[in-house]
Amino acid sequence: MSGKNAGRVNPVYTAQLGHYRDAQAAFASERSGDPEWLVGLRANAIDRFAEIGFPSTRLEEWKYTNVAPIAKDALVLRDGDAPEIEGAESLSSAIARDPEALRARFARCPASKDRAFALLNDAFLANGWWVSVPTNADVGAPIHLRIDGAAAGEVLHPRVLVDVAPGARATVVIELEGGPGLTNLVADIEVAANASLDLVLLQASEGDARGEAGFQVSTASARVARDGRFRSHTLTTSGTLVRNDLDVLLAEEGADCELRGLFLGSGSRLIDNHSAVDHAVPHCNSRELYKGILGGRSKGIFRGRVLVRPDAQKTDATQSNPNLLLGEGAEIDTKPQLEIYADDVKCSHGATVGQLDEDAVFYLRSRGIGVAEARALMILAFANEILDALPEGVASDAVAKGLQAVLEEATS
Repeated sequence: MSGKNAGRVNPVYTAQLGHYRDAQAAFASERSGDPEWLVGLRANAIDRFAEIGFPSTRLEEWKYTNVAPIAKDALVLRDGDAPEIEGAESLSSAIARDPEALRARFARCPASKDRAFALLNDAFLANGWWVSVPTNADVGAPIHLRIDGAAAGEVLHPRVLVDVAPGARATVVIELEGGPGLTNLVADIEVAANASLDLVLLQASEGDARGEAGFQVSTASARVARDGRFRSHTLTTSGTLVRNDLDVLLAEEGADCELRGLFLGSGSRLIDNHSAVDHAVPHCNSRELYKGILGGRSKGIFRGRVLVRPDAQKTDATQSNPNLLLGEGAEIDTKPQLEIYADDVKCSHGATVGQLDEDAVFYLRSRGIGVAEARALMILAFANEILDALPEGVASDAVAKGLQAVLEEATS
């Protein structure tokens, strides 16, 4: 273990490192015909993962999220290729068809650095899709990628590449159907000049109702070129432990992003959302709104970072994280951040934590509405600002079920 990480990782986080190294060796031996660049990428990733281990709560980025429930078990890889979907080629077929094109594409992916879960995804890279939208195409219906969650004792490492060429428009929905195991998603996104992409990450599971919800980790990065527009919608209604990291680079002038999220907590669920927006150049805009609704003994974490670099004049950035706590045992840790190194900018950020306004509940009751229905109406009104912004053609039935679970717990 390097000096940087020595003394910072609890033994429980390193107990299974040998298991994952052995599993990766077996995985690699079954794919001896893969191109050398892919073999090298996987090998470098497992070496680095074995060095740093799973993240510890001693690390600032993981201060409120204890991954011991994931790290303590020797999870078995759930293999198998992703199905072909209209508008999305499976990674395995893309690698077989044009390995050099995939090599060039992965060379542009941000380095996994010291992100343990992203490194694990690299180490077992095989399963997933490459969505490539051609120049000036306007894809009407959403491209829907559905990932069935891992079973108990299993881990799944899906990878999604999304490339939207100049002038093109598309909506991509990634639906993670959580299972009792670990689903560890990595998504790499490129939005070219004058292009537009709506990316919906839907984390929902029928298994929650049966007490089978497990672990979901996602690491997404997006690069937005000149006058491009990237809009993300992260909707979390399932999972015992959920961690989402989203990094956006506004790389050329006129780039624009909107990050929206809604996370619903019930029972003892933990949901952690981390985001970072990098204003690298002048004349870019970013808007961020994440809302949490937490009941029972659930816990939410939000950490949003907006970086405005020294040359990024005329930046316009806002960030907001309002949260609604519905039970005495619910908890939210929120930390919106601005780092500004330019002087001609317009930036704001804030967070609120509160409960339902009982005066408003009383007002609705005075109009003949029952107390449970009144509370439900107010909770739905709080959530609708996020739901109403979903792109056309994206159903929110799963979110409605998640809201219903929170409502039932809050009004019982």
